[in-house]
Amino acid sequence: MLAECRTLRLVHFEVQVLLSLVTLAVKLAAARAGTTIATQSQAEGISVAKDALRIAERCKYRRLEAEICYWLAQLHITANEHASALEYAQRALRCASCDSPEGGRFQYAQTSRAAKTLVAIEYKPMVQSKIETFTAMLAEQPENAMIWYGLASEQYKLENWAEAAKSLRQVVSLNPDYTAAYQMLGTVLAKMDDHAGAQEAWRDGIEAAGRTGAWKAGQHMRALLVGLAGMNEPS
Repeated sequence: MLAECRTLRLVHFEVQVLLSLVTLAVKLAAARAGTTIATQSQAEGISVAKDALRIAERCKYRRLEAEICYWLAQLHITANEHASALEYAQRALRCASCDSPEGGRFQYAQTSRAAKTLVAIEYKPMVQSKIETFTAMLAEQPENAMIWYGLASEQYKLENWAEAAKSLRQVVSLNPDYTAAYQMLGTVLAKMDDHAGAQEAWRDGIEAAGRTGAWKAGQHMRALLVGLAGMNEPS
């Protein structure tokens, strides 16, 4: 079948055939978890999926690329390779949204929803573990602005806006020249619909950028201020 697809140049169907083999490998690995058959199925499924992914990438089959990455994530989960699972789940999520020929964005909703669920499952424990690490470090070094910023970054990833804002305020109180903290603080406050607070944070950040020579960060915060002002203008 694969040889025939290549001969007729029906590459799209070749990817579909490979994808079918991958889904079978996932189901077999899940059904026989912990056995030699499951391990073999995982290895074979990953190998076939990577072949399919190379073809999909080369031919720019965006939807198939998203599906293959989703199933690769599933295979890595069954193999307890969670970092790789997260990487492919995130890639599936990116590939499930692409430029539409008519302009704007087009989303493969089913794959996108499935990939988003996988990212949440794989991502949260990893980030939570980092939060616990930073919290433990702060018990020993409560005046360390970099650790507070690291904690805020992980809280941001989990969309814990209120906690992230508290941590970022701690950063700028310890180091008033920490421009990245002002930038993130403004973004967090904007997500909490505190637009006045966001504007204040970015203005403070622009001042800090002026003091430290971080012109690029200052430029970016000016653009964020302009964007937020535009959103608040009456239509």
